[in-house]
Amino acid sequence: FKKLTYSRLTQASELVLPSLLRQHEIAHCLILAGTNYLNLLEATAAARAQYVFYGNNLVSDSPRTGLDQVRSDDGSGAAEATAYLIRLGHQRICFIGDTSQPWFKERYEAYRDVMNDAGLEPSALTVGLSDDPFRNGYSSTEALLRRKMEATAIFAGSDDTAFGVWEQLQQC
Repeated sequence: FKKLTYSRLTQASELVLPSLLRQHEIAHCLILAGTNYLNLLEATAAARAQYVFYGNNLVSDSPRTGLDQVRSDDGSGAAEATAYLIRLGHQRICFIGDTSQPWFKERYEAYRDVMNDAGLEPSALTVGLSDDPFRNGYSSTEALLRRKMEATAIFAGSDDTAFGVWEQLQQC
């Protein structure tokens, strides 16, 4: 498979979808995951390809309804993770994640609410220092250490971000 890369600015009619979609008996259904924009959903529907969409990572001003999608509960998961860290005794928990992305924003807001409810001050690096979540976790942790922000725990907003955090901490 060749990785499909595209911009949110590309017109759906201009997206070049893999030729695999035109070959019968090869793919009966696609799973669209990762960061996606409405134009990919429109192009896939226009190609009459059946698909299931991981709906959390849709970058759009309006929700896409009327399609098969799987979603996770970003807010509840983040709230539970934050509460768990607090139960472990952590009081200075730093959130790392690019809140310009809606899934990071929802996770951050839940983290912030739990911290506030516990009487703790939220601390976060929410500006993406890189478009790559791994690099963002790595660079944000580097910035956190350079600024001498005393964190007892880091809440990374995604697995890739956490891998970047871990890599940076391994170098200390």
